[in-house]
Amino acid sequence: MQPTSLVCNGELIRFFRGEKHLTQAELAERCDCTERLIRKAEQDGQCSVSSIRTIAAALSTDGRQLSVEDLTSYPLEMAQRYTQALYTCQEKLVDSLSDMLDRDVLFRVNGDPAVIPFAGDYRGTSEVREGFRRFFSIMQVPEEEDFSKTHQYFSRGLEVHMWGDSWIHPRGMQLESPMKLSNYFRFRNGKLVWFEDQFDVSRAEHLLRASSPASTESNPE
Repeated sequence: MQPTSLVCNGELIRFFRGEKHLTQAELAERCDCTERLIRKAEQDGQCSVSSIRTIAAALSTDGRQLSVEDLTSYPLEMAQRYTQALYTCQEKLVDSLSDMLDRDVLFRVNGDPAVIPFAGDYRGTSEVREGFRRFFSIMQVPEEEDFSKTHQYFSRGLEVHMWGDSWIHPRGMQLESPMKLSNYFRFRNGKLVWFEDQFDVSRAEHLLRASSPASTESNPE
């Protein structure tokens, strides 16, 4: 049975109302509801699905149609959940996040696939799963890394930017200094639809070349 009421993400509603330069009273008028209902929604209150749908329609634009799922989702928390899964679930990341991944999600990892085997575009959960299999076949998460202290997040509507330091390294080659990276997340209808992983491509290529068996054989200690 579908729920008849849901908890709103008040921060998102305030953000989209601000984008349209509407006061709470003006939004209430567009929704044909009370200003009290708008205040309740913006205070993370529980509202009827029909009311949230009306608010979503009033806050939509020609280029962006908002949904009930949008206004009851938490993009920042989902982005943080992705990072946690990367470190704790690793190869099983896609399975652990299956409820928040759009079936046509696009993952883009920067770099030349000829040098960085896990670089490229991955469309859909099956391809994304293969991408992480490639990644963790050659990359290793350090034990006891506290990633919560090295990653920062900034959310803007349904988009989240993450940046920070990563100590994930090629297998058998620990880093002397962290890799700088940034991630971009875009959500729609309560699901992750676009993810982009950016990092120091030149350094990554150097590390992977140095860690390859061919490099080890040609440069014996």
